[in-house]
Amino acid sequence: MVAIGRVVTSPLSALGAPAELRVPPLRSHVGRHVGLTVLLALVLAAAAQVIELRPLELFRDAGNIVRFLRGYLHPSFAHVGEYAWQCVVTVCIALWGTLLATLISIPLGLLGARNLAPHPLIYLAARRVMDLLRAVNEFVFALMFVTAVGLGPFAGMLALGLHTGGVLGKLLSEAVESIDAGQVEGVSAAGATGLQTIVFGVVPSSKKTWA
Repeated sequence: MVAIGRVVTSPLSALGAPAELRVPPLRSHVGRHVGLTVLLALVLAAAAQVIELRPLELFRDAGNIVRFLRGYLHPSFAHVGEYAWQCVVTVCIALWGTLLATLISIPLGLLGARNLAPHPLIYLAARRVMDLLRAVNEFVFALMFVTAVGLGPFAGMLALGLHTGGVLGKLLSEAVESIDAGQVEGVSAAGATGLQTIVFGVVPSSKKTWA
């Protein structure tokens, strides 16, 4: 480029870069974006066929939705006693599910902590089990246990306990990995066994982390 009798050079040209690298070609960028847009449109169109996407039916059947919502304006208390009992059942499921989750999370959390696991393979196995329990939804576990023990609150308690056990185990392992190693080493140096080291060294330090 020439401007008022002097040559203006870009840093790339001063370094001897090829001309095609100095200014990015606009056509290649536009073509790439158009190609990606077309590909995304094709993928979305195929996915719409798979899920049977019919958005117009929401408006065609809007009267049914209005009728359903209108029922909330006229509640019936004829079975309020049954509703209250089912609330009690739900609380009991939560209590026993939490207890089961705690029993599952303690060994998994301790074995899944890098600073406590006796072997790397045990550490990896505990981590993968916790990942599996957290990845599977409670409803999927419930369907499995309904097949095993039948329809009822027991299946719900087992499903809730397994899934929550994976969540609590992951939190416990992270808390154990972030404890102060000095306290644990002090308890172990005093001649404590493995269980005593966990009770008097790991647990107090973990409480400080949770707090």
